[in-house]
Amino acid sequence: MTSPTASNGSVRDPVTDHLLTPQNSALIVIDYQPSQVQTVRSIDHQLLTDNIVSVARLARTFNLPVVLSTVNVANGQGHTLPELRSLLSDSREIDRTLINSWEDVAFRRAVEATGRKKLIMPPCGPRCAWHSRRSTHFAKDSRCIQWWTQSAVPHRRHTRQDSNGSPRPVRSRSAGCP
Repeated sequence: MTSPTASNGSVRDPVTDHLLTPQNSALIVIDYQPSQVQTVRSIDHQLLTDNIVSVARLARTFNLPVVLSTVNVANGQGHTLPELRSLLSDSREIDRTLINSWEDVAFRRAVEATGRKKLIMPPCGPRCAWHSRRSTHFAKDSRCIQWWTQSAVPHRRHTRQDSNGSPRPVRSRSAGCP
């Protein structure tokens, strides 16, 4: 694989490059558990599973560090999807009890230990378990990229009834990634 070149013909540094490179990126996999996948209604569950497995294979192909996290396995939520877990068998599964991944010390330390500034986070569903814009405070120049593993088809407009009984759009309460 050759190094990317800048418009002036010089070779760009793959660690400090503003684009994603295998040297500056890490894959962050959060909550791909059977119980979490079952709550997703915007995509076929097998397609969602196939998509995240493909993303993980790409990460392996490019030797990206992977941080793998689950929530509440000890309370019956189940481990990472078997298809994904077998592919990422050398990645330690960090089980959290907190919804916001960044608030979990072990998770945060694992992300920081990658030394990478560009974090690729394919959320399991329409919400991301990394809630706050302050989540990437560990490095001012870090970037968080949500790589959607769901279909490219726009989501249906979710609605809720207002006090008059009329439907109104519902906005996501998750700030997602900055």
